Formats: sequence, structure tokens, C-alpha cells
Amino acid sequence: MEGSDLHLALDAGGDLARPLYAGNLDWKEAYLHGQTILPLPISAVVKFTVWRDGFTIEQGQFAIALSRLDLQAEISDFHSPQWKYRYLLGESGGFSQDLAISADADGQSGLAW
Repeated sequence: MEGSDLHLALDAGGDLARPLYAGNLDWKEAYLHGQTILPLPISAVVKFTVWRDGFTIEQGQFAIALSRLDLQAEISDFHSPQWKYRYLLGESGGFSQDLAISADADGQSGLAW
């Protein structure tokens, strides 16, 4: 993977006992390549928050070639991970699929189309 035009901005908040970082990542010119694949253009625009025990992606927009992924995700505890996420898959032809998944402390997951 290689690229250029990467922008990362972080703002620190909270207090010493509970630091909080809000950030934005914007990477418009990245390429995934290898010996067996042609270079694929990739872009990412992500608004996120990170704290000591978890992180949230408030809005993530990712594109690989003609496909796109819009994502919202949260993990509230790194020691006992509980994921909540929602994503929308699409391509330039107009197909899209919306899926929301969450998992509770018992490992039970819920799925919504």
C-alpha cells in the first residue's frame, strides 16, 4: 500500500483520568497493490473518537475502485469487546445494501436489514 495526500487531525479533551481524542482522517490518494493484483485506488474519510477503553467511528466513508462502504461503529470496552456497527455497501452501478449489527455482553447479536 502506498499513497499521498494524507491528513490527520486530533483534538485532545477529557481529563488526565479519562483522556479523550476526537479526530478526522482524510486519505484521498492511496493505492493497494501487490504481485498478483493491479493497483486499486483507495480513499478514506473518517470522523472518530478514541478513549482509553474504546473508540467510535461516527462516520467512515471508504472507497476501493468502484465500490464504497459507509460505516458507523463503536467498541465500548477493549477488555470485553462489544461491537456495534452499521454499514452501507454500494457500487457505482447503484446497488446498495444496508446492514446493522450489534452484540451484547452475552455474545448475542442482532441483525437488521
